[in-house]
Amino acid sequence: MIVETDVAEFVALHRAHGQLVGELRGPQLTSPRFIVACPCGVVFERRVTGDESLEDLVGALARAQRVRSDAAHRAA
Repeated sequence: MIVETDVAEFVALHRAHGQLVGELRGPQLTSPRFIVACPCGVVFERRVTGDESLEDLVGALARAQRVRSDAAHRAA
């Protein structure tokens, strides 16, 4: 899925800046926006279409957070 790839790329580029924060905004049933914000000020934002599963997006964010957590453990 393109959204998952885009999120993973964003996280890889920004995880060194600190904790990333993700959320869904807007009408949950029609076309919510998936947002990930970096402490450096850059924001990833993607409108979720009917063809894209929210479940897939949540899974992508969870995997991205695990990657960030793993990197933090290795750095410690």
